[in-house]
Amino acid sequence: MSQRDFSEVEPTGSASLGAASRALFVEKVRASNAACQAGDFTTAVALYTDALTLDPANHILYSNRSAARLKQGQFAAALQDATRARELCPNWPKAYYRQGVALQCLGRHGEALAAFSSGLGVEPTSRQLLAALVEASLKSPLRVTLEPTFRQLEAMKLDQSPFVLISVVGQELLAAGQYQAAVTVLEAALRIGSCSLKLRGSVFSALSSAHWALSQLDAAINYMQQDLAVAKSLGDTAGECRAHGNLGAAYFSQGSYKDALTAHRYQLVLAMKCKVSSRFKFIVFQFSSQQNQDESNTKVSE
Repeated sequence: MSQRDFSEVEPTGSASLGAASRALFVEKVRASNAACQAGDFTTAVALYTDALTLDPANHILYSNRSAARLKQGQFAAALQDATRARELCPNWPKAYYRQGVALQCLGRHGEALAAFSSGLGVEPTSRQLLAALVEASLKSPLRVTLEPTFRQLEAMKLDQSPFVLISVVGQELLAAGQYQAAVTVLEAALRIGSCSLKLRGSVFSALSSAHWALSQLDAAINYMQQDLAVAKSLGDTAGECRAHGNLGAAYFSQGSYKDALTAHRYQLVLAMKCKVSSRFKFIVFQFSSQQNQDESNTKVSE
């Protein structure tokens, strides 16, 4: 653990501290950081706790105490501190990192991936969070499927794209039945964003499936509608057909039978178009193959 991990507290503390309290606060913080550097984490935790009594809303102190508790093997307490740091400063990426590491140590792999992804949703340029996401993925039960995918992304020079990596992890969490974690991860991908309509569409589709599995019909329908809009923009008839079918099923489950009927009618029309298109392509393929065969036979006879 680097020295920076235990030296991120502003030396003067919060502006609300009085002069006497500020001096004591600075003393406690310096002593706690020194104790961490010396490997005396028990003393460090006690000193961070003393400092927190003086400045209880200091998110960096909670983060540092979380790191010290991790060193002690107190993973549950470390998670509590990291979570508190995140609550106090939700725009600070280090809090998400602390939370993810603690969850990983507790064996809660899906939640750890969700924490790292949420942090990247806040700060997409964080190399620390991106590296942690990849490392946690490869230490999780998802390694079997994610490791070859990560290699492919590296070959395609997409292994440093937060949106792509998070989307892939989210899809695998969905396939593994970890629906809530999948929702958190995939929504983090959307916060980062992508200029690719097709990639965004795949995330909308995955999110609709995850919310459907969680019986969150309103959210599922919202993402199905966005998936449908993307399919229309791309001229993807098969995608439109799938989206209308999903919407029809969701509306039916919701009791919106008129909307369900309308969606399934669109699905049927699009399915016929897809069938006709596929049949036409098959006929063209057969004709081309026969024409090539005839030409070959003619050359042989000559």
